[in-house]
Amino acid sequence: MKLISRITALIITLAILLSFTACKELGAIKNLADIASNAEAVAEDWQKYEEAISKLTNYKIVIESVDEYDNKSVMTEMRCDDGYAIITDGGITFVDFAQNKMYILSPDDKSGWVYDNADADAYKGFGLAMYGYLYTFEAFKLLGAKKDGSDKISGRKTTVYTYSADGSDWKFWTDDEYGLTMKYEKKSSGDSAYMEVTEFKTSGVKLSDMVNLGEYEIQDLSDFGNFGDFGD
Repeated sequence: MKLISRITALIITLAILLSFTACKELGAIKNLADIASNAEAVAEDWQKYEEAISKLTNYKIVIESVDEYDNKSVMTEMRCDDGYAIITDGGITFVDFAQNKMYILSPDDKSGWVYDNADADAYKGFGLAMYGYLYTFEAFKLLGAKKDGSDKISGRKTTVYTYSADGSDWKFWTDDEYGLTMKYEKKSSGDSAYMEVTEFKTSGVKLSDMVNLGEYEIQDLSDFGNFGDFGD
């Protein structure tokens, strides 16, 4: 499972790299020897992640991002022993572990659905969207990003890395304790983009902090089976 998670994470980070980078910027990939030499350092990072994230069981992370088209988005993810929530511009997914229930909620019209949750363990870790942002740096480390000092982001100590290719300059701030990408910036003559963790709380998160279900009109679809069973 650890190997699968590493491969999944790398695929996601490479996908984000592709989404933010013009094809010509990937010319650095042709130097496969350099990538191979950096692979060992990336493998060491995965070990660091696995050890650190296993301890990160209670957290709130808020990410703000702006793409090359100046579209801004905000994503919040929270987890504690009792539940999980991810809040995006498109809605809220909330999982109550004790009740074994999953809620899909729309803050715009205060409506939602609740299902039996087939696999609570699937939500005891970073969601895929969040995962991609927090591990983005690894794709650039493979390409040869270099250390460039230190800084603080959201009160946390970070190491700064830079990477340049084909007219674009990238800068990354990685958390010294967890190795996660706390911020990145991309600048070029034609456009720019950035992501930043604006809040990173590593304790004190409670189920009641995630969502107030009393505000929503919720339709119970539990009789239709477990959420994870749909489509089978």
